[in-house]
Amino acid sequence: MASEEPVSSFGPCKKFHLGVAVLVRRDSDGKYLVVQEFCNQGFYLPAGIASPGETPEEATIREAKEEAGIDVELTGIIRIRYHPHPGIGDTMRLLVQYLGRPCSESDEVKSVPDFESIGATWATESELSTVRLRNGKELLELIEMSKDPDHVWPLAAFPISQLTGSDDRPGDEDTLSAFFALPDGAE
Repeated sequence: MASEEPVSSFGPCKKFHLGVAVLVRRDSDGKYLVVQEFCNQGFYLPAGIASPGETPEEATIREAKEEAGIDVELTGIIRIRYHPHPGIGDTMRLLVQYLGRPCSESDEVKSVPDFESIGATWATESELSTVRLRNGKELLELIEMSKDPDHVWPLAAFPISQLTGSDDRPGDEDTLSAFFALPDGAE
């Protein structure tokens, strides 16, 4: 009888992208940082793909600086998603969605368009319901989740800083499978 190789619950994966996003909330007024995307895509969180050798935390802080013009401090993890990357064949995407706050509440956000974004602004939850959002349902979901301390994990809860980004490296299925492995006896 031929032995069967174990199959990851994630299916075959030749490559993966390490995506990041950060929901930044300003404590002084409860406003959220949003970035205006190009091509009339609307507003979204500072987000992007980790560069080769970059940890998720480093990528998130870099994306916030590039797209919104401010330095942020990561305070927790709201959600981690692992799913097929839309439109890129056998590529999976690991997306880490962080909660953060500005390092300085007095810093001005980006107002001059460049390759990264048109600009950024601070908005209340009710203001966000009146503008065009990219992935609006997801953005509002993350805001709701961030309000409940049970939905925000401490940064140390997941060893994701061990994963580094690459746009085209072979998917490290063993690392990802071990990271998302269920405890013995769990289903």
